[in-house]
Amino acid sequence: MGATGPLASQGARLGARLIDGVIVIAGAVVIALITAFLAAACGPGSTVGTVISVLGYTILAVALLGYEPYTMWRYGGTVGKLTCGLRVVRLEDGSPLSVGRAIGRAFAPVLIGLIPFAGILNICWCCWDERRQCLHDKVCNTLVVAKT
Repeated sequence: MGATGPLASQGARLGARLIDGVIVIAGAVVIALITAFLAAACGPGSTVGTVISVLGYTILAVALLGYEPYTMWRYGGTVGKLTCGLRVVRLEDGSPLSVGRAIGRAFAPVLIGLIPFAGILNICWCCWDERRQCLHDKVCNTLVVAKT
């Protein structure tokens, strides 16, 4: 048992990550295509086309960078986690994540991944950890539990 329920299985966590990957890629493709279409419709070298491109790709960056922290803070998990019946909680007391902790948990894997082989180790860590935590969970004191 975790802080507020049974620990999430590794398979459920993987399934959630795959669902989130599809959502993020599909969303990025849609935003990029709309931006490219609108910018191209304005004509090459057009000031309006350039503004549309900058605005579109800014929206894309905000969406990509904000998806995981926002959904973990606001709803307790990403769409993938919620679909797989999981939620992310604070290790100490099982409460929801603060905005800061949600941001830290979303970006910790990026920083860990900068170290050679640490990204793979981060993902695999939950396979032998007693609390099924990945390294980014340990860094941010979070736990992934099954919703009860």
